Amino acid sequence: MIGRAGLRKAARRARGWLDSFWFIPSACILAAIAAAAALVEVDRRFSLGGWLPGLLELGVSGSRAMLSGIGGTVFGVAGTAFSITISVVATASTSYGPRLVRNFMADRGNQVVLGVLSATFVYSLLVLRTVKAGGQEAGGDFVPHIAVYVAILLAVADVFLLVYFINHIATSIRVETLSRSTRDRFVDAVTRVFRERDPERPAEPAAEPVQAPAEGVHVLRARAEGYVTNVDGSLLRDAAAARDAVLALDVGVGDPVARGERVARVWSETGAGLSEDDLAALDRALRQATDVAASRDPHRDVGYAEQQVVELAVRALSPGSNDPYTAIGAIDELVPGILLAVTRQAPPRLLADDAGVTRAAIPRVGAAEVIDLPFTHIVPYALGQPLVLEALVGMAGRVLRRVEDERLAARLRGHVATMVELVERADVPGADAERLREAAARLP
Repeated sequence: MIGRAGLRKAARRARGWLDSFWFIPSACILAAIAAAAALVEVDRRFSLGGWLPGLLELGVSGSRAMLSGIGGTVFGVAGTAFSITISVVATASTSYGPRLVRNFMADRGNQVVLGVLSATFVYSLLVLRTVKAGGQEAGGDFVPHIAVYVAILLAVADVFLLVYFINHIATSIRVETLSRSTRDRFVDAVTRVFRERDPERPAEPAAEPVQAPAEGVHVLRARAEGYVTNVDGSLLRDAAAARDAVLALDVGVGDPVARGERVARVWSETGAGLSEDDLAALDRALRQATDVAASRDPHRDVGYAEQQVVELAVRALSPGSNDPYTAIGAIDELVPGILLAVTRQAPPRLLADDAGVTRAAIPRVGAAEVIDLPFTHIVPYALGQPLVLEALVGMAGRVLRRVEDERLAARLRGHVATMVELVERADVPGADAERLREAAARLP
């Protein structure tokens, strides 16, 4: 139990490192230090310059000038690239929302460019210090030919990287690129949380909704502050079953918690009561099963991943932007994730043991919440934008063609009917309102 929780937390920490802006550049710099030491040592031992003098011969002064020029130029380019990245991040934060800054900081292209440029500077500096001039008594001149030529190759590669970076940074700030990036995160989150339907797989054990008893209920409180980023339901179920208890979480993935706040209730399933040891064990299991981080993480937080796409539409509809076409594009990008959610199996909210007894209740985001979010968040800002409202109706139609659960279909039609009713109450031109009603009437 502890090992599984430790591995999960280690994986989350490693994912956070990879998404940070420092990890890959730091790895490149360490690789440059190791490469400089290794190649210089190879030159010392085998004197490769003497074997191939016509190809590899470089003098002391020429090598020093070459390495100094490469190091100084690349360091200046790295500073410029870093400044451009920070400028783009600031612009994107203002235009598209601060939550999208994560996309730029986690962009592998930006990380690799900064890492290789920084590594070239460090590599050139370390090789430069080994170039020596001296007489016979001092051992003679020493030029690490292989290391110098590798520095030249790195400089050539940096030129290509600079050209790539200029194109990449210009492309990454386009709204189409941002929409596609947020869409991919939304789809990835749904794929991780919602599992595929398997007709041959036996159904989950039936479990009645959890009702806490009037007495004997114990409260478990949070010991950290932040946002819940993951909940291991099977770990909670097994821990509760081992003590013949029921554990009901009050918070789910994406919910904020504060130190000392109630996050769960536990009670004995048989009414026999729980000992102090049982409560301590369940409290440990709760801390092992739940991850709390300083900010929300779209990795398994479906609601947050969907909100990032929706935020593009909402910001595009602000008076300062007034860009309905960006909002329409963001609505279109919601469809792949919503289709996955309504065609896959949502995670269970009630977890039962082998005997069918409910052992854990966990708040989860289901297909219904995924359907609700675009309408509840976008419609209030789009009542004056008939084109955006029509795009929402079009999104509903695309989802209705795939949805099999009639309750979800009725929920979608209800959102569209409410939207049409709001338009009729608002001061919307008659032709636009009529066009919206016709679009709603054509829904499957």
